[in-house]
Amino acid sequence: MTLAIEAGINITAEIGVNLFTVTEDGAGSDILSLPSTTLAHRAMTAATSGYAAIRAELETALNGSGSLTLTYTVTYDPFASFYTISATGPFSITFGSSLGPLFGFPTSTGTATSHSSTSTPTHLIVTDQGKTSAESDVYEPDDITEGAVTEDGTPFNVSVVAAPRFRDFRVPFEPYAAVFLAAGGTDWTWEDFFAQVRGDVPFSVWDGASGTVHVLRAGSTNFAPVQIFTDWNDRWSVDLRTHLLGAAG
Repeated sequence: MTLAIEAGINITAEIGVNLFTVTEDGAGSDILSLPSTTLAHRAMTAATSGYAAIRAELETALNGSGSLTLTYTVTYDPFASFYTISATGPFSITFGSSLGPLFGFPTSTGTATSHSSTSTPTHLIVTDQGKTSAESDVYEPDDITEGAVTEDGTPFNVSVVAAPRFRDFRVPFEPYAAVFLAAGGTDWTWEDFFAQVRGDVPFSVWDGASGTVHVLRAGSTNFAPVQIFTDWNDRWSVDLRTHLLGAAG
């Protein structure tokens, strides 16, 4: 079983400069930008404002350039090499210092026909155990209907038109380095995740190729991991209480 958590990002608000340079060996070069600003590693169309897939946006930008002559293909797999950018000839890419980590790329690549991520991209957590626990499955909250009785004793109810759908679960046995910024690792941590999504930023939960889109519910947006063994500091559980928005993709 494989489990990945992918958070949305607003490029303009969080990174600022959405530019990268592509240079083709012995040919042209161009300074490009991603077409959309609200992005995720995989599309989250169920989110209120819609989040486009970074892979598709990057491929569109590369093949839409009037100065580049090669044909580009971009693939993404959170359980393998993350991002791979391939072309029909040699090329190099120079990213900004903030944009490169979103793809797991260094600031500059060498010249080759294919480049793959050299680190885990930001805004992505690949869980250690690849599974959840303490699953609630989908449920509706309390207090979605109010009732009263008229003066003649006739009962009536007032209910919401569409009840919100909740889902709660735990990600167990996460290593200390994957949870806390203080561990000093280079990968995106659960502490980063909560700082990113505690407002209204959506995230997707992927069990293999099947994904769902969520936002954290008010009152449960704080970073509060639980140590599993009192005498061992390297395994923690992370609880997520979410509002389920729909299927990802």
